[in-house]
Amino acid sequence: MPFYLRKLPLEIPPPTEKEWIKKEEEEALFLKDPDQIIDDLPQPLQMVNKVVTLLFERAWDIIEGREQCQVLKKQHPPPTRHWPSAEFQVVGRANCLVVSREHIFVGHSTGLSVFSIATCEKLSAWDLARLEMCTLHASDLDNNSQVLGTVDEMGIAHLFYFSKENLLHVKAINEVEDISKRNTCVRLELSQRGDYAAFLLQGSLEVWLEVYRLPKDSWQKEAEHVPTSSTFRNPYEALMKSDDGTVVGLGQNHMVKDSQWERLEEIFNRNFQQYLEFESKEEKFRPGLTHTTDVNSGDVKNIPVALSLHWSTSHNLCFYLLSRPPKEKIDSDPKPDIVWPCAAPIILSTVTPCSSHLAFVCEDGTITVWDKSLGFPLFVTVLPDRYVVRSIQFMPRSPLPRNKTLSSGKYPASTEVQLLVLCADGSLHLMTSRAKEFNTKILVYRPEDPSQAISATATVPSLTNAVLTCSWGGTVSLIDTATEATVCHFITPPPYRVTTPWHPVFTVDPDGKYLFLQGYEQSGSMKAETGSNRSTIFLFDLTSLSETSSQDECPPDSFDDLPWDRRCDVFLNNSMQQLSTISQQMPDCWSQLQMYVATLEGEVQEK
Repeated sequence: MPFYLRKLPLEIPPPTEKEWIKKEEEEALFLKDPDQIIDDLPQPLQMVNKVVTLLFERAWDIIEGREQCQVLKKQHPPPTRHWPSAEFQVVGRANCLVVSREHIFVGHSTGLSVFSIATCEKLSAWDLARLEMCTLHASDLDNNSQVLGTVDEMGIAHLFYFSKENLLHVKAINEVEDISKRNTCVRLELSQRGDYAAFLLQGSLEVWLEVYRLPKDSWQKEAEHVPTSSTFRNPYEALMKSDDGTVVGLGQNHMVKDSQWERLEEIFNRNFQQYLEFESKEEKFRPGLTHTTDVNSGDVKNIPVALSLHWSTSHNLCFYLLSRPPKEKIDSDPKPDIVWPCAAPIILSTVTPCSSHLAFVCEDGTITVWDKSLGFPLFVTVLPDRYVVRSIQFMPRSPLPRNKTLSSGKYPASTEVQLLVLCADGSLHLMTSRAKEFNTKILVYRPEDPSQAISATATVPSLTNAVLTCSWGGTVSLIDTATEATVCHFITPPPYRVTTPWHPVFTVDPDGKYLFLQGYEQSGSMKAETGSNRSTIFLFDLTSLSETSSQDECPPDSFDDLPWDRRCDVFLNNSMQQLSTISQQMPDCWSQLQMYVATLEGEVQEK
């Protein structure tokens, strides 16, 4: 078998002095890469090292949380106990509460009831069908009347009109005679002044959104003539009395003929043929979330002009204009007027009451708050991986002083915006955005006891630096966001406890004066043994808590009560101020860029 022999002996060439590493470079080498000083561990020990490091970091986080809680307890006095000032009973189990400035609307297991805040007396009720109401929304009208929207246990949406202590059933939106053809209402929304109502309906194979323009003026006129009985001869008369029958979506009560749909479709296909191949057909078959965008126009306040909608697993936030020209025909499947693309699918969203700011959470955990009036994001942040966002809501802002005007430009459009974020582990975060400043702090850390984890939150309009929390154990507390301290606990008298603390039934009135909380009687009490089928709603007075909760000396301004022309003046003044600031910073930016370019040119010449 042939083999080869090396002719010359194997030698290692001696190193030359040029190849030697200098002493200064050798020290710099170790300083640049400190891990090379210690030898790498073998594989079993590497895994042990990672596990020990992970356990140490988690233990250190727990220690820091405990120390911070102990420091806060020492700094702040113990929370007080706040007892209810009044109570009233509801027949059946209360599932939802909505409060106006004078009335309390309760959706319970047998229907819908209305109570007075001043006297806690029952004013009216609708329980003819004995339907259990699961969802309730209300919008105040101009003449101290309300439009109510409910969804019962069968998934049927109902519209009610309340005026002068009379509760009138207007219409069942998706009720049909054939049960097999019935569609389920998944969600409903009402605009602030009751001009529009949106219903998210789900069939066997598809999901769609219907938006109705409500004829509230016709309801008010007929309620004045017939104050003691129903003003409608049949359930379909209410929605048929609208002026133009504007409806966005699909459904039964359209006032546009089929020939008009076909003609509109032909016109659209002819004008936008080049874009149709890029259209996604799957987005409209998934449930989503809707918001109405309100503006002030002259003397008429809070008139919705657009509707924002995002479907689950969709990257786009779509805006649909609600005010259409009179001669424009209605499309059976309207295209969005504005599309707001995002980097990941949107899972949660919310807007401020004045519709000036929009916040949404994407699937990748990114939280973004946009200033809709100026068209740019205030901040974009991501919580650590261990936090999963469950709900978001804006903190209230104090109204603008009545004796101040905006002509001087002293009141910026948005001096401070705060977003409250509740995570799945029970932790509560507060994100604050100010002029050239953004910070995030944890109001409540993840508790060791699962019963102390927060299940629901609510804001108080009269207390801008306070938030209501309800824990899984049934404890309802008021937390001061400025000091991160618990101000008080709301206590129900024995033998009552908070009903379903994982999904509590409580709400705050629009002025932030009262808290309404449902309680149930514990087993073993005298009333519970009698088997009375009643729920008890407790009323807590919040006016006395404004002194204990810290408030801003110069609260951020809100523009809920300002007309659109004054808003525009403020936005233009702020834009001019920002332009002047940018122009002052431009010379420094150019000088820095010139120095950076000179440095790069020098490095290129050396190479």
